[in-house]
Amino acid sequence: MVTSPTAPLIVNLPDEDAPNALPAPHRADRSRREVATYLSHMTAEMGAMARAAGYDLLAYFLDMARIEAKIQAKQQQK
Repeated sequence: MVTSPTAPLIVNLPDEDAPNALPAPHRADRSRREVATYLSHMTAEMGAMARAAGYDLLAYFLDMARIEAKIQAKQQQK
């Protein structure tokens, strides 16, 4: 979805009561793996938004953050 610079940005945040909802990273009871997984998902969404808006460098940095978050989540499983 491509929006104009003046169009409002609508972001659907996960409902924590919904099945398979992503964890809110600010809750103290979340594990490091859950936070890293959440960050991976969020940076993937933001990267797609940045790419669609033509912010290629920003999309690249978000992709790097997504990859690092996935690495951290995988390391926490060990």
